[in-house]
Formats: sequence, structure tokens, C-alpha cells
Amino acid sequence: MDGGGVLKRRSLGLKPELKKPILRRKTGIRGILLNRRNILIMSMPIESMLLAVNSNFLVFSVSLDDMMGQSFASLVPTVAAAESAIGSAIFVITFRVRGTIAVESINCIQG
Repeated sequence: MDGGGVLKRRSLGLKPELKKPILRRKTGIRGILLNRRNILIMSMPIESMLLAVNSNFLVFSVSLDDMMGQSFASLVPTVAAAESAIGSAIFVITFRVRGTIAVESINCIQG
């Protein structure tokens, strides 16, 4: 008998393919926490973290033999491009209005 219909769990463990995305995510978090002066420089580690998430989707998709992770991985660059375009527009408007994009000068966002 094979267990009477009981699902067999697959152990993923820490694969070597997951070490780079984990390191990239930690570097992104560290970059956000350490670079708190310029908001443009703060947005770059966010893109690095999105790349780490995308890599995680692909690694888990291949290891679990599931196409859902690959379909999500194809959507992440689309969301990242839209986020970058909107963020850049906000940076340009903020620079024109206040003359700087320093985080200290952006203490409140008003509608």
C-alpha cells in the first residue's frame, strides 16, 4: 500500500539555488535601512528584492514541478516596470516642487 491516499510531502531543504536570492533579499533590506537620505537610492534595493522574489518563484516552480511560479515570475517584471515608472514620476514632481528628493524633506504626503 502507498499510504491510502495520503499525500507525500517533498522536502525542499535549503537548495544551493536559494542561497543567491536569500543573500540578495538580505542585501536589499540592508540597503533600504542604511541608505535613508536619498529616496532614489532607496528604490534601487527594492528592485533587487523584487529580483530575489522572482528568483524564488522560479526555483520553487522548478523544484515543485509547478507552472504557477513561472507564470508569477513572468508578471513580476511587468509590475516592477509600472512601479518604476510611477516612482520616477513622483520623484520628478517632488524635485520640481521641493527642489530635493531627500527623505528628510518628505515628511508628509498631502493630497
